[in-house]
Parts: sequence; C-alpha cells; structure tokens
Amino acid sequence: MLKKLRSGQAFYVRQLIKAQNNFDNSAYANCFADTAAVFDKANTYKGKTEIKNWINRAIKEYQAVMKPIAYSATETPWKLKFQEGFPEV
Repeated sequence: MLKKLRSGQAFYVRQLIKAQNNFDNSAYANCFADTAAVFDKANTYKGKTEIKNWINRAIKEYQAVMKPIAYSATETPWKLKFQEGFPEV
C-alpha cells in the first residue's frame, strides 16, 4: 500500500506508523498539522496538543501497534484507515 503513495505522503505515513509502534506520543503528534483533526469512535481531537494527549492516553491503555489497511490521497483531507481499534485519521 505505501509504495503507491507519492514520496512526501509515504514519508508522513511511515513516520506516523513508526511513532505509534514506538509508543512515542510527541513524534505521533508532530506528524499532524497544527489544524489537523483526529476522529475516533466517540470524539474529535483538534490540533497537536489534543492529538498528543489523546494518543498518550491510548498508548497507556492499549499499547497497540498500527497496521494500515487503506489510504486515500485523492480526498482532502487525506484519509488513512487502520485495522480495527484505530481511528480514521
């Protein structure tokens, strides 16, 4: 899947996966723009600070690793889907 991305997009997706799988909430939040939003099943987290706090709680609770299953760069904003248990970002 990641091989089909444009090089700049692939870089950010790989950085996001690396940060999640290393349980690094700061690096994870730094993969997002200041105006980014993350949607999980119940909430929306806006901006790097909220995203960092959210992923920090998720890391402590689940310690899950990220496995991407779908990606779309044709839509704005980009959409990245993960195996069950992860939000669409």
